[in-house]
Amino acid sequence: MPDTLFSQSYLDAGLKETEEYKQINNGGLLAAKRQEMERPYKSFVSNPSGIEAQVEDRLIRPILNSLGWSYLPQQTIPGTGLTPDYMLFANDEERAAVAGGADVSQHALSLAEAKAWNTDLDKRIGSRSPADQLQEYLTLFWQTTNGRAK
Repeated sequence: MPDTLFSQSYLDAGLKETEEYKQINNGGLLAAKRQEMERPYKSFVSNPSGIEAQVEDRLIRPILNSLGWSYLPQQTIPGTGLTPDYMLFANDEERAAVAGGADVSQHALSLAEAKAWNTDLDKRIGSRSPADQLQEYLTLFWQTTNGRAK
């Protein structure tokens, strides 16, 4: 498994060639969202905290909200015993179904993982890096949803 989640060349150039990127970049939506997300980012970096919970509260959740995600924290990937920081849903109804006891693999679209500020995402801690951890979560979640979540 590679030591990085995304290659630098993909982030610099390849991403901009995808249809999804082209769709959100047209009409200024990308610029507007970027400006909206810069507010919590600038506020956080002006007075950063190295504590993961504060990163989540002051940075991650405001950005998830800005992007329109509905989410639940600490939902276990069914059948794995692994618990990413967030399960992401298309809307509040899907989130409410899971909060009410429905199978997360039938309703969640993706997941998110947070780390303390300044964590090196490629540095191995024991047998894996935070990037490896996220890749494992994504692979298992994809398998759990029978490929529905991409």
